[in-house]
Amino acid sequence: MAAKAADYQPVERYSHSTVRVGGYLYMWGGAQPGLPEDRREIDRLTRVLQERERELEEERREKEQVRNRLQQQLQGRERQLQQAQQQGQERERQAREREQDLQQQLQEKEKQVQQAQEREREIQQQLQSRERESQERERQLQRQVEGGQQREQDLQRQLQEREQQLEEREREFQERERQLEEQIQVAESSWVVNRREIRMTGVVLGKGGWGEVKVAGFRGLKVAAKCLYEVIISPYNIGTFSREMNIASKIRHPNLLQFIGATTEGNPMILTE
Repeated sequence: MAAKAADYQPVERYSHSTVRVGGYLYMWGGAQPGLPEDRREIDRLTRVLQERERELEEERREKEQVRNRLQQQLQGRERQLQQAQQQGQERERQAREREQDLQQQLQEKEKQVQQAQEREREIQQQLQSRERESQERERQLQRQVEGGQQREQDLQRQLQEREQQLEEREREFQERERQLEEQIQVAESSWVVNRREIRMTGVVLGKGGWGEVKVAGFRGLKVAAKCLYEVIISPYNIGTFSREMNIASKIRHPNLLQFIGATTEGNPMILTE
């Protein structure tokens, strides 16, 4: 006999036993006036109750184990989230440092451009000064020519000599300009390497928004090769890439990866240590 403890109305009994299981109160045994006793029925009910108790205990243990597993999974997820947040903060810090380095490099490049413009202005001023001197000499020669035929011939010879000197100087200046242009071209192309000398491997070191970095071989060295994605290749981006490589080829710092070279054949590629 089983009923909820709150609704159970006991019947007068004697020599009986009761037990509470969950929200239920079980009673067996005892004698009730006017009813025959059945010992086997009492034993059967006792076994049923004990089996029910074992089932309820096993169910409680299973629920406890499930709760513990869920708590462990939740703690593991929280640790993963914390690690991801720490990694995100570290990447953000590295990006800020990289941006600062690029800004410093850009400022240095702007200073170099200003210095080159200043040198160009000085050369132009020198040319203008020489032109004024030449014009003044020509006027002097013209005034001397007016003094006499012989003197005019002499002045003409002098003028021819002066013109030859000016032509020679002009050729020298043109040669210097050509040499300067060659030096600039050499400086800009010093970082270009032959793409056929690069041996790519399948080992990927990392990926980013502009490309992926793989392990490669170059002239017997093991290097890191950053290959740009095809979708971002454009004339503007190629120009930006070349300017950055010109800057990177001139920078040396213990906290920066050593720049080895780059190529613009096909997909642009950067080689570092």
